[in-house]
Amino acid sequence: MNVLSKVMRIPTPSNPSVDTASLSRQMARLLDTFIKIPGTSIRVGLDPIIGLIPGVGDTISTLMGSVILAEALKRGLPARLVLRMGGNMLLNAAVGAIPVVGDLFSAWFHSNAKNYALLKAFMDGNPSPPTDPQSKWVAVGFIVFMLVLAGFAYLAFYLLFKLFHLAAGG
Repeated sequence: MNVLSKVMRIPTPSNPSVDTASLSRQMARLLDTFIKIPGTSIRVGLDPIIGLIPGVGDTISTLMGSVILAEALKRGLPARLVLRMGGNMLLNAAVGAIPVVGDLFSAWFHSNAKNYALLKAFMDGNPSPPTDPQSKWVAVGFIVFMLVLAGFAYLAFYLLFKLFHLAAGG
């Protein structure tokens, strides 16, 4: 059994008793709350740390977090909860694409822990877990961010078009 299997208790032929719900819990902990910052009550995981890897960090973190989403699908969570979990992952990945700021957001938002909480609430018999008040504001901020980003993209293409038009003699 390799070291990662021992630490995370990943199911292996020699350790078949670990179920996937336990793996989802371990993944959420590893990605979002694995490390306690000394002298504070703040906990972070590997998600914001892996996110620092240029180009692929957020993709790796999202793929690792998809274990929880796969468990939700396996357990038959309602579509609205699966969409909510997917939205948490998308938001974390999209904002995470912004260097440093995205990693700070990821350390604060804990999308994997939120997704595991939704999965656990459903498994514990609560088919309609309450929404997190901060999630609504984060969603609004994300929409505003995407609109501003789209505006900048439009402006950049417009200016490039004008510049090309002037260079071509028009």
